[in-house]
Amino acid sequence: MKRSLVLPHIMPRVAIAFLSFLLLASVAKAEVIFNTQFTSNAQSLPNNLLWIKNSSSLTASFNQPGMMLKSASSATEIISYFTDTDKVAALDVGQTLTLSFTVTATGMANAGGAFRFGLFNSEETARQKTTNSAFAASSYTGYFIATSLRSSAAGATSVVARDPSLDRTELMYSNNLITDDTTIFKSAGSNLGAAATFDVVFSLTNLGESGTKIEYTIGSVSDSYTDALFHYTSFDSIGLAIRNSQFPNGLTISGMSLTLTSIPEPSQAGLLGTTLLCGLGVLWFCKKN
Repeated sequence: MKRSLVLPHIMPRVAIAFLSFLLLASVAKAEVIFNTQFTSNAQSLPNNLLWIKNSSSLTASFNQPGMMLKSASSATEIISYFTDTDKVAALDVGQTLTLSFTVTATGMANAGGAFRFGLFNSEETARQKTTNSAFAASSYTGYFIATSLRSSAAGATSVVARDPSLDRTELMYSNNLITDDTTIFKSAGSNLGAAATFDVVFSLTNLGESGTKIEYTIGSVSDSYTDALFHYTSFDSIGLAIRNSQFPNGLTISGMSLTLTSIPEPSQAGLLGTTLLCGLGVLWFCKKN
């Protein structure tokens, strides 16, 4: 009896197609919440954001390209909301929210260099609507990075959890927000040189009972920490803060994006792994025969 001429040729192709499908299914899926080049100051998600300042001392110029920030004060910050009212980006277990952008700073001083950025949840109680007006952010939760960008000697970088119990109306700029309790991690700062362009990546991952994993990269400096105390997992806004004396020529933010990434749950990943092994066995059998 002759062996089938169809099965040996078809089975490897079917197995390869099946394995390819499994690999694609197991890859993390990313949803782009916004990807802005700052062409104008207007809300048009996912391509543009509306930015609101806390003071007229802060100048925000758009399409430079990017957003150029110049401050005449040490207490300036700017915020934008990336969800509609009454909505948040809530992280399920295993999901990651990643903020990335590029910073260009020229003529940077060698002292202070305060630059802060973070992801927050307004809790829908005090969304800022008026620009050049003091923020009312006392109820906000979230995380921010407080770093010191310098032209030579590196300063410190702190990961800070925003604690509403402190009852501070400022979003980030006040050092009163950075206490022993809210500073959940501290590491080295960045020596960037007098003229610098560098990338920033800030990621928050919900690890379930383990807490929220916070990862950041500022130029060549990277670090991470898992926060099990505050464990914030819902966000609706992004904030930036700078000090005037350290950036006399301004600070330009460009190519900013925010993505929500989902990965397979452990049970699903285990099932995919088992099926993948079975598929490899079928492929080996077909090749052998």
